[in-house]
Amino acid sequence: MDPSRFANRYRLALALTGMILVLLILGVFRLRQQEQTGALDHLAERQARLTVQSAAHIAGYLYRLQQGLSHLAEDGGLLQDPRATGTKLDFLADNFPKQLLTALYVKDREGNIPAEFPPGKLASFRIPVHLLPNNPALFTAPLLLTVAGEPFLFLGQPIMEGRLRIGELVAVVSLEELRAYCLGSEQERVSTCLLLDQNGVFILHPDPAMIGRSFADVTDAYRQPELFRILSAMHKGETGTGRYRDLFLIADPSAPEMSRESLLTYTSMQVPGARWSLATALPSSILTARNRSDADMRFIFSLVLILISILIFSAGRTVLRLRTLAAERDRHQEEIGRMGQELDLAECRYQHLLNNAGDAIFFIEPHTGALRECSRQMEELLGYSAEEIHTLSLAVLLPGWQRRRYLRLVKRVLKEGYGEEDNLLFRRKDGQLFAGAVHARLGDLGAVQVVHGTLRDVTERKRIEGELRQKNRDLTLINEIAHRAAGSRNLKDMLQAILAQVVQAFSVDGGGIYLVEKEEKESLKLAAHQEIDGELLSDLYRIPFGIGMVGRAAASGQPRTTADLQKDRRVRSGKVVEAGWRGFQAIPMTTNDKTVGVLFLFCHDKRTFAREEIKLLLAIGKQVGTSVEGARLFDALQWQHRLTEASNRELEFSRQQLKENLARVEESNRLLEQLERMKSNFLALASHELRTPLTYILPSTEFLSQRLKDRLEPEEKRFLEAIELGGNRLKEVVNDLLEVARLESKNLYLGRERIDLPLLVREISGDFLPILTERELTFTIGEFPDPLLFFGDPDHLRKAVCRLVENAVKFTPQGGGIEIRAARRTAEEVLAMEPALSPFSPSFFRKKISEPFLQLTVHDTGIGINPEEQIRIFDKFYEVGNFESHFTSQSSFGGKGVGLGLTLVRGMVEAHGGMVWVESQGTAANVGGSSFHVLLPLAPGAGEESHETD
Repeated sequence: MDPSRFANRYRLALALTGMILVLLILGVFRLRQQEQTGALDHLAERQARLTVQSAAHIAGYLYRLQQGLSHLAEDGGLLQDPRATGTKLDFLADNFPKQLLTALYVKDREGNIPAEFPPGKLASFRIPVHLLPNNPALFTAPLLLTVAGEPFLFLGQPIMEGRLRIGELVAVVSLEELRAYCLGSEQERVSTCLLLDQNGVFILHPDPAMIGRSFADVTDAYRQPELFRILSAMHKGETGTGRYRDLFLIADPSAPEMSRESLLTYTSMQVPGARWSLATALPSSILTARNRSDADMRFIFSLVLILISILIFSAGRTVLRLRTLAAERDRHQEEIGRMGQELDLAECRYQHLLNNAGDAIFFIEPHTGALRECSRQMEELLGYSAEEIHTLSLAVLLPGWQRRRYLRLVKRVLKEGYGEEDNLLFRRKDGQLFAGAVHARLGDLGAVQVVHGTLRDVTERKRIEGELRQKNRDLTLINEIAHRAAGSRNLKDMLQAILAQVVQAFSVDGGGIYLVEKEEKESLKLAAHQEIDGELLSDLYRIPFGIGMVGRAAASGQPRTTADLQKDRRVRSGKVVEAGWRGFQAIPMTTNDKTVGVLFLFCHDKRTFAREEIKLLLAIGKQVGTSVEGARLFDALQWQHRLTEASNRELEFSRQQLKENLARVEESNRLLEQLERMKSNFLALASHELRTPLTYILPSTEFLSQRLKDRLEPEEKRFLEAIELGGNRLKEVVNDLLEVARLESKNLYLGRERIDLPLLVREISGDFLPILTERELTFTIGEFPDPLLFFGDPDHLRKAVCRLVENAVKFTPQGGGIEIRAARRTAEEVLAMEPALSPFSPSFFRKKISEPFLQLTVHDTGIGINPEEQIRIFDKFYEVGNFESHFTSQSSFGGKGVGLGLTLVRGMVEAHGGMVWVESQGTAANVGGSSFHVLLPLAPGAGEESHETD
């Protein structure tokens, strides 16, 4: 081959090989740059997460501190007792890391500081608290002050009395310590931090001279556009990442940091009353090392090019090497993709297990106690979303002293690896509290150490356990009182011991027990008392029924309670108010629905007794009431036993006398029975014997009147008429005696047919019309109820009404009046009149009363009847007034008979199933007259009427 052609071909092959090698080297360099760019992006992403986490820690700490100040300011009394206020400040400071909270102090309106914690801290740090009086910005947002080149935050809470601010509670926080605590173990990855408030003022800066200055005053938008853009974004509350020089804006332009490049991540955060922006920067040494690595890489590539140019003939080997590297790169990429898929699958499994667990699962930051991650059950239990839970402070989730228990649990887990709390109170988003059982264990979440635990709502179980414990205590108390009452014989000692036990069980200041006096049923006597003495004891020793809280409880048998006796108008004694009694509860002590006393408790503070406490006191009242009644019965039995012993001594003496008296009583009973039989026989015999001669006298008189009426002289006619009139009168008396005998022997026949009572009364008024006209008496018939259905014997009932009208005519003076009226009475109305009517007819109310009645009243304006004689006038042969003034007449005023008329009326009415009684104001009043009432049973319905008609 031609050497020149060979040389040309060699040069061409060399040029082509060199170009290929150069292209390969450039491709490898490009891949290296991409790998470094990816590493830088990963570094920026980690830095952004660190910034967000630090911002959340700072905001959470400030929120917890602000809430702690708010709760402490609401307690009141911070300006009255400096020692107690210092204790409260110490308790609040224990809930926070000591290196963060520089100082706590209370300041009044005049600028004085009565209490601070730690004592003398303000003076040692020379914090200018005199610059803060009456600063309203202190209560709406944190206030920044720089002391000796160190920035401090002042968080304030006003102390109010009503609507007037009387002072302020202030917490001093070191921003440098806060930054160091919140970054924690990540400080090596951060060269510095920036804090910017909503006004664009630097709160935290590496250069102390920059704190308190606006970023717009120290940056130039024309010479530093990228830095100005990033600070403007932070001022607006945006989140992002940037690379630039001159990050720190330090006062010395010749500082070496000015020429170094930095990576900055920034985010917005919400603090009490303000919005801040936090930025963290990577140490410049990281980026410098990366730039040095790039320079070294370029130098190495240059050497490689030179070596490749020298070793051009080894192109084939180099190409093969490049192919091998490309294959390895593809294999590594496939491996990375496979590992990413496995990582995504593992994360999905983790989330699935976390969200489908039976209990609420959470992960806690071991150093701060903040929640890092939680399951869906935890979100539902607390009522917050996952994003809200990550930013919540412990002061929101845990009320008051529960935070200290929670933090002690976290410390115990860090020390021992496991811990649990069975009753820890949590606050939901809606403000409700619930009891949670927490089981926590120390573990890892990836590469981070965390405390993971489970939370279970045990509110219902705790409530049931508390109710069971309370029931057991109540039963134990009642059982002890029952045993004490059963084992005591002395009533006073028993009541005093029971009262002391009740006062201790209900945590009150004192009380007492009143008993109903046996002799005076309308008064109460203090039988036992505790913490009552002096004039108050004398005033309360005996009280009447129905007066005051205790008297009303005794009278009504119901408990009486008040939360404040100082404002209760039911208080009987003013000395109770002077003694400072406020909360009060009175419980009646009952047995067999009878009040035997009252137990009362009192407090010197306001107190409202719960419903369960009142129920327990009522049960105690019944138990004590039964014991009191038993003790009284025991005393009565003892007294009765002594009386019995005394009576037994007299019993033997009086036994002989009793036998003699029994013999006399038996003899008297025999004589009374004999007299009663003789009286009945006499009435029957007298009636028959008197009736026999009348059978001769009356017909003979009638015969003589008819045969000799024209031959008799006027005087003889008068004698004959007098004989006939006397015979008829004697016949009426005999008939009355026979009818009384039949009524007493219950041998009187009564018919049963429907009676028209209004017609019957009108016919009777017609019979008495001549006598009424002669005596100038008025006769009035009132309205009868309609419909009126009555069945009985019309003849006997007519005689009974006639006797009542005749009685009214005889005892009503000339010019008077007589009235007959009727009214319907129900069975309930009749039973309601039993106390007043039972003396007139005791047997009437012994039978069942269910049907309606007709009340027929005969009222006159006569002389009246005295109350002591109103029941006796219905007896046989009884006449009102002096017997010497007796004269017989059926029409004359004051005429009297043999005393059987009203007896027959009562017997006839009672035979019809009714009764009769009289009402009168007496003869002394001389007004109103008398009213005779007849009560007759009405038929139950129309069916009976139809049957009788048929």
